[in-house]
Amino acid sequence: MPDFFAECLVHVKGPAAGEPFILEPWQEEYLTEFDRVDELGCRIYSRGILGVPRGNGKSPLAAGRALYDLVTRPDAPDSFCAAAARDQARITLDYARMFAAQGPLGELLEVGRHEIRNPANGGTLKALSADGSVQHGGNPTSIVLDELHAFTTERQREVFTAADTSIGKRDGYWLATTTATGDRGSLLGTLLVRIQEECEIERLQKGVWIARDEATGLLAYWYGADEGDDFSDEKLWRRANPASFVSMETLRRQYASPSMPRSSFARLHLNAPILSERERWIPLPDWDRLGDGSSIPEGVDVYLGWDGSRTHDTTAVALAHRSTDERIDVSVKVFSTRADAAHHVLHEGGRINFADVEDVVVDLFDVYRVLEAGYDPRYLDRSAELLEARMPETAIFAVEPSSRFMRDALAAFERGVLDGIVRHDGDPVLREHLAW
Repeated sequence: MPDFFAECLVHVKGPAAGEPFILEPWQEEYLTEFDRVDELGCRIYSRGILGVPRGNGKSPLAAGRALYDLVTRPDAPDSFCAAAARDQARITLDYARMFAAQGPLGELLEVGRHEIRNPANGGTLKALSADGSVQHGGNPTSIVLDELHAFTTERQREVFTAADTSIGKRDGYWLATTTATGDRGSLLGTLLVRIQEECEIERLQKGVWIARDEATGLLAYWYGADEGDDFSDEKLWRRANPASFVSMETLRRQYASPSMPRSSFARLHLNAPILSERERWIPLPDWDRLGDGSSIPEGVDVYLGWDGSRTHDTTAVALAHRSTDERIDVSVKVFSTRADAAHHVLHEGGRINFADVEDVVVDLFDVYRVLEAGYDPRYLDRSAELLEARMPETAIFAVEPSSRFMRDALAAFERGVLDGIVRHDGDPVLREHLAW
């Protein structure tokens, strides 16, 4: 792989234009590990995520990796450069087209406007955008997904699902290069939360972590700050930006720019999962106006929901009550394994104590008339079974975090806040999580 980049590709933009594409150590490390095979010669990893901030060369690297398959696989490789929008998908393909046209590959490949063909093995490399058609049942050998954080609509999720379900047919893979998202309910946000919770995380240093899961074929390398980090720390800047061509002086200018909000700098240049004020799901001034300090009265009808996590994330139990004035009163109790995450209850030892959470839920059933209870089935099936046995009169049901029902509920909650229907007691813990 390193030899292919150095011998077959030349940089096409920037100060290094015309020079051989020599992989940097961090790029070589990731691609070498990602392409590791087992004793039968089959890929170990079929799903890859490489998270780095803006300006670290994601698109050229992805384009070069796609060309490597087009040139080296003998089985008529069917490769795609995919993105959330047509223009973004074209960026990666255009890099591949320029690589092929300006380097030694020009004699081997046929470079068209919309695709690159290899007559020697019958392979093709095309662009695929999530705002175009969605096809299941294909047989791609590789799909490079540029800026996975932008996959937010139902159609874009469908493209990702099609990619994820098709790669196993020809020992293929998908490789996503992306910057961070501040939306934990998005496709990328959901993936990262599950990785943090379900995989063994190797933290090389502050700002760099690796997740390897050979059972599911997932390899993730993430360069970026965490939400609670000091975004003025220049040592963190350097660790979060592994590319040698990202200069500290450029980052200093961006940080000092009056037109660059700190939240935007953190997400774009430090790869931190932070929403800008404009991007926030719930604007905090709107939320603050809805707090009158009153709590939900005991004995009233309520609806309960609880979301689970084992380790990295928090676990929450929430209540909603329709008051006599038609306002929706809400409250929440948050459990965390991390002292730096806003919480009401801290569980020591790095794991959520679900027995403690179950006790709190049972107490709520004693205090209120719980009409319905929805739960996260990934971690709370056992808890739900216990409650169903004790509270048979209550409708208890599972809600998948990435399901349409969850998205509809989030949209209804947002409308309730913006329309002034929701009301809360001013809990600072809940406010901090909304500000995330």
